Amino acid sequence: MEDNLLIRVALPLVNFIIMCGIGLTLEVADFRRIGRSPKSVAVGVAGHYLLLPAIGFVMAYVFRDTPGFAIGFVLLAACPSASVSNTLSYLAGGNVALAVALTAISAVASLLSVPAWILLAARAFDIEGRMVQLPVSETIARLAVLVLLPVALGMGARHWARAWALRVQPWISRVALLSLILVVVAFAVTQWELVSRSISELGAATLAMSAAAMVGGLLLARAVKLSFADSVTISIEVGVQNCMLAMLVALTILHSVQAALPAATYGLMMFVPALAVVALGRRARREAPQT
Repeated sequence: MEDNLLIRVALPLVNFIIMCGIGLTLEVADFRRIGRSPKSVAVGVAGHYLLLPAIGFVMAYVFRDTPGFAIGFVLLAACPSASVSNTLSYLAGGNVALAVALTAISAVASLLSVPAWILLAARAFDIEGRMVQLPVSETIARLAVLVLLPVALGMGARHWARAWALRVQPWISRVALLSLILVVVAFAVTQWELVSRSISELGAATLAMSAAAMVGGLLLARAVKLSFADSVTISIEVGVQNCMLAMLVALTILHSVQAALPAATYGLMMFVPALAVVALGRRARREAPQT
C-alpha cells in the first residue's frame, strides 16, 4: 500500500465508516436529552473542552522542540469521543444515553474545536510553516464533509430504516474498530522509518495522556457528585479520542505525517486505561447490590 493510497482512500473511507457508525447510534431525541441531564452533560463537555485540551497542551509543551508532535497532541485533544466510546461505556455499565449525547456534541463541536486549538497551539509554541497555514473557513467546510455528512447519513438511516440500522449498527462498530487498527498498522508500516524513531517516546507519552484524561474525567465527575455510572461514562468519553479524524486532519489538511503520529500511537495505547476503566465499572456494578 502506497502512502497516497492510504491517505487518499483508506483514511477517508475508514473515517466515513466510523462517523456513519456514530450517526447510526444517534437520534434527534439524543440532542433533546441533553437538556434533561444538564449537569452530567456540562461536566462531560468541560472534560472534553477544558480538561482534555489542558492535557494536550501539557504534552505539546513537552514536545515543543518537535513542532509536528506538539501540533499533533493538540489536534488529538481537539478530536474527543469516537463511536467505540459508546460501546466501552456500555461494557463498563455506564450511562450509554449520556455517552451518546456527548458523542453527538463532539461531532458538531469538532468543526470549531479543531481549527481553534491548532491555531492557538501554533501561537503558543511559536510554530511557523505550512502545517499551521490553516484557512479557517475552508477547514470548517472540509470538516463538515468529513464529520457532519456521514453522521447525518447514519442518523437518516436510523430514522428511515430503523430496523436495518439497529441490525447493522453493532457490526459497523466492530468494522470501525478493526479498520482503525488496520489503518494504524498500515500507517506504521508505510512510515516505518519515522515511526521507529519516535514510537518509544510517543508510546509512553500517549499512554500517559490517555490515562491522565480518563483519571481526570473520573475525578472531575466524582468531585461534583455525579453517579458512578455517569462518572465512568465521562472518564471513557474524555479519554477515548477520535484518532482517525485527527490522523485525517493531520495528513490531508496539515499535510504533516509527524503531526499524525501522536494520534496513530494513541489509537492503540488508549485501550490500556480504557479497559481498566471498563473493569472498574463492571466490578462496581457487580458489588452494587451488596453495598
